[in-house]
Amino acid sequence: MTTIYYAQTLDETLHDVRITTTLDELDSRLLRVPWPKVPWFYFFQLPRSECLIVSKLFLLGWYATHGTQAARGLQLKAALASYQNQDSLVIAGTGSGKTFIIALLLLIDGSPDGLSLTISPLKRLQKAQVEAFGTTYGIMTAAINDETPHDDEYWNNVIHNMATRTPGTARHLIVTTEQLFRSKSGHLSRLYCLIHDTRFQQRIRRIHVDEAHFIFFAGEKRYGIDAFREAWGRLREIKDVLPSRIPWQALTASCPPHLDNLDNYNCFLRLPFEIERQPRVLLFFDLTSLTRRVAFHLTLMSDEYLTHAHEQFTKPDGKCWILCATSGESTGVDFPAVDIVCNAGLPGNGAEDDQRGGRVLRTTRFQGDFGLYVIFWEPWADEIDLDEYGSGDDPDRPRSILTVKSSKRDRAPLSSVSLVKGKVCIRESKVRYNKDTYPKRLDFTGPFCCDRHNNGFDLQNFLPGPLLRSSPAVASAPLSGQKRPQPEVPNQSTKAQKLLVSELQSWRHQEHKADPLRAVRPEREIITDKFIKRLARVAPSLITAPLSLLSLLEETTDWMDEWGKKLYDVISDFNCRYPEDQPPPPKRARKANGAGAGEMNFIPYVYPGTNA
Repeated sequence: MTTIYYAQTLDETLHDVRITTTLDELDSRLLRVPWPKVPWFYFFQLPRSECLIVSKLFLLGWYATHGTQAARGLQLKAALASYQNQDSLVIAGTGSGKTFIIALLLLIDGSPDGLSLTISPLKRLQKAQVEAFGTTYGIMTAAINDETPHDDEYWNNVIHNMATRTPGTARHLIVTTEQLFRSKSGHLSRLYCLIHDTRFQQRIRRIHVDEAHFIFFAGEKRYGIDAFREAWGRLREIKDVLPSRIPWQALTASCPPHLDNLDNYNCFLRLPFEIERQPRVLLFFDLTSLTRRVAFHLTLMSDEYLTHAHEQFTKPDGKCWILCATSGESTGVDFPAVDIVCNAGLPGNGAEDDQRGGRVLRTTRFQGDFGLYVIFWEPWADEIDLDEYGSGDDPDRPRSILTVKSSKRDRAPLSSVSLVKGKVCIRESKVRYNKDTYPKRLDFTGPFCCDRHNNGFDLQNFLPGPLLRSSPAVASAPLSGQKRPQPEVPNQSTKAQKLLVSELQSWRHQEHKADPLRAVRPEREIITDKFIKRLARVAPSLITAPLSLLSLLEETTDWMDEWGKKLYDVISDFNCRYPEDQPPPPKRARKANGAGAGEMNFIPYVYPGTNA
């Protein structure tokens, strides 16, 4: 009898790797890979069960790319987290192989019924990704955006047939966020309907969010500016619709520090660290993004662990020295021996601020003991004009009527802004807020009251670690009390504004008349009156190309493709006809307390020890 051997096809090789159940078989394959290509050190750190998975991931990537790509330890670690149904965030530089992570997860799931969704911001990027997954990894991928064919045949054959409840040929969908939601006009996209279909949901193995920094920079209202692409800020709604078993993975090369730079809080750690000398610190968060980051970390802990940590912090001799908390810990919870309380972010109101500061040193350990309450506040608070609050009896009033979409800056109460901007003694400010009439209301027993008395108080002397200071890269940031340079934003003259508004409204009307969708798309869908007036105010020097309109109008690339070039031509022609128009001088820059990039300003308040 003669045994005939034949070379395996790529599909057969990948299938064999997927079904292998022993680490020895996989090791024999790994040993045939050039030694430096295999991240052995990472493998040796893993238990056998996880080593089996990452060995498969590595080999699948190696075989699928014909030996041209070898997964690194961090890529395998990221893929393993998602494979184990954990939500994860991957921060890696451009060109570091984030796409390969997605490919590895698709390769290990060989089921033709399985499906992964990647949320991607740009159509051009989608096109490149579809090609890369198809040619490099052999994974059938389809892009879904406003240019995707609408015919039933394409969707039934490639995406999913809702009538027969059968999968299409694509195992990977790269989609824009807007396709996941109902349009502004109320139209339901095909993908929206699929996302809410239970059979389609069963096919989804995982969700990847590429360029995840868009969630913050494009999806959230920042400093009073509406979201650039609102759908990016609504991804939580999709997560709530889909089964909880589906892991989400966010990938980005740009996750820069801003106000919630965690380095701000290193000053509360004893450096070099000595547990015996570490003060007990309670951190409250009024920064949403920072709260989310801490909450994500805490979700990785068991309920038993979290309960134990809380109990240890509330015991005078407990082993937990720093507790991160939200407003729930500021009322009715007794912390007998907290040395420092920090409120990260401008307080939401004066009453809550009092509650949080009151957690300091509720039990005196020795005569003359005192504690410290510090507010780390956002530099934009110094730019708010107190006159904007008008008159009224409520010290916590905002500057204007709020909506559910109002930003934190819009919500900033008079009590908090006047507290951080003022020069009055902090204790006296609190007395005024509470209308305190106690005779000894301004007395204190510690070495200092606060930092408002010019008596040598230095916050650094009361902290176990160094305060965050500007790095050389941001050394140009002004020091406290100096003027912060403001960008000059020249405007059109009033006369030119009126002329340009008229021309833009006329152009919009003519475009709408020629629009084949005019029966269902009103003029304001082209450009609203609000944005026409905004464009008319901007000086010609700021509109140098069609792309300039994207940020000025907070529009999408789809809008740009349809209307951007035409609108730019109108403005360019107008500026050529009125070249003599000169902008008025720029407004005088406001004085602001300085904080380097990623830093926060702060005010300290010394609390005396009590026996209450």
